[in-house]
Amino acid sequence: MEKFAYKLDDVDDAENIKSSSAGRDFDYYLVAGGGYTGIEVATNLRRYFNKKNSAKRIIIVERAASILGPLPQWMKDYVLPNLKKMNIEIMTDTVISEVQERRVFLENGNVFDNSMLIWTAGVKCADFIQGLDLKKNRQGRLEVDKFLKINDSCFAAGDSANFAFRQSSLRMAVQFAIV
Repeated sequence: MEKFAYKLDDVDDAENIKSSSAGRDFDYYLVAGGGYTGIEVATNLRRYFNKKNSAKRIIIVERAASILGPLPQWMKDYVLPNLKKMNIEIMTDTVISEVQERRVFLENGNVFDNSMLIWTAGVKCADFIQGLDLKKNRQGRLEVDKFLKINDSCFAAGDSANFAFRQSSLRMAVQFAIV
């Protein structure tokens, strides 16, 4: 997937997606991941193509049973009709099984020819964190206390820290990283 999917990790990646969208005539734009970034990418693609009077098919592909993961249902219920109104399709409980140049295969048998895949799924900690022999959650984030301490002589912050609030981990987001 790394060879043919467009990742979105920084501004250079965003510029690459924009120039590739303008320079090639894809029929489908599949966004892997129905989290905050995936929703934002899909809606911005729709606005971009609307300005160009180009009706491209934009599809959010989410592995989980619903988009926007841990958000309360009332928020999802607000977002879903708005995405539909914007003509953005959502495929939940769906796994991307293979990616070739301009071709995406789903485990359910669907194949999208002449497509661009934009990868926004699977947020993770920095690789070096994974190698540390410390307690981590399922995302590989370091377990911290209310003072962001791992132990008496070490702290973690930002996406590396698993800070629990009301028995739930705060999501990996810039707002929590800078607070």
